[in-house]
Amino acid sequence: MARFLLDTDVLISFSKRRGSAFQWVNSALGSIDEIGVCEVVVTELLAGTRPAERLTLIAFLRSLTYWDATHEAAVRAGIYRYSFARQGITVATPDALIAAISVDVGATLVTRNVRHYPMSDVTLLVP
Repeated sequence: MARFLLDTDVLISFSKRRGSAFQWVNSALGSIDEIGVCEVVVTELLAGTRPAERLTLIAFLRSLTYWDATHEAAVRAGIYRYSFARQGITVATPDALIAAISVDVGATLVTRNVRHYPMSDVTLLVP
């Protein structure tokens, strides 16, 4: 069984029932794989969700595995930001945390925003 951490952009496409991201998530939900989210993704997703859609979305998110940011993931995210800043590459704090959590839990990060995740230790899947 594989683990997959869904990025916000993939969940937005899924919620709008659009494109290959919708198809991939829909298929993955029917598999034996572990599909999850983290607090950063939940926060970003709900920040752009209209009040009338929130309850349904929250119920869906609760059906997924939930991975918290550990101390180790927070440290890793800070190191990502520091290291990439020295190379002239800006990595946003939310993206650094999402990436670090995916490494922490051994999950492939499912995203279409590949440029947000230049880390060599993060496994990416583009649906």
